[in-house]
Amino acid sequence: LGLLASGMSWVLLRLLSLGREPRLQRFLARLPLGLPTALGGAAVGGMALAFPQVLGVGYDTIEALLGSGHGVPLLTLAVLIVMKLLASTVSNATGFVGGGFAPALFLGAVLGNAYGQLLGEGGLGLPIAEPPAYAMVGMAAVLAGSARAPLTALLLLFELTRDIRIVVPLMAAAGLSAVLVERWQGLHDPGLLGPDPLE
Repeated sequence: LGLLASGMSWVLLRLLSLGREPRLQRFLARLPLGLPTALGGAAVGGMALAFPQVLGVGYDTIEALLGSGHGVPLLTLAVLIVMKLLASTVSNATGFVGGGFAPALFLGAVLGNAYGQLLGEGGLGLPIAEPPAYAMVGMAAVLAGSARAPLTALLLLFELTRDIRIVVPLMAAAGLSAVLVERWQGLHDPGLLGPDPLE
């Protein structure tokens, strides 16, 4: 899961960076005032018609994935990953207020839950923990990789769960994710927030 989370973190960072790419921003700046934001809003709104979970922070979806209910079907989780990545990229590129923290938590929860389902009853049938436990670890791992803050992710998720049994998996996944993303991106990369576009 730490390895998968590092890949998710890297994809999120690359897409957010693509949205801040100077050539794209210069092109958007040449469009009539307000048009890029209107087009971005229309694109995200179109995605939300089919998948309303991509709107906003996504805490309702995260809570559903962390709950003990029936959960979300595996195929829906896979589509949600793609849609949230696209919505975050478009929002970031077209000037919406937002960032990478909430998308990282959302993507981590979705990835972790899907991973738990694949290993458990919905896939290989291995005797493992319930998918919500993997959703928690996934949240920490994707946040650690994308924000380069494994200790912050670890403490945040431990505070959320207050379960000492989850600390070792959290440490392993978050540490692996952060190390791999740092190796792929390099130390010079600014991470989730990116450089100040005014500089």
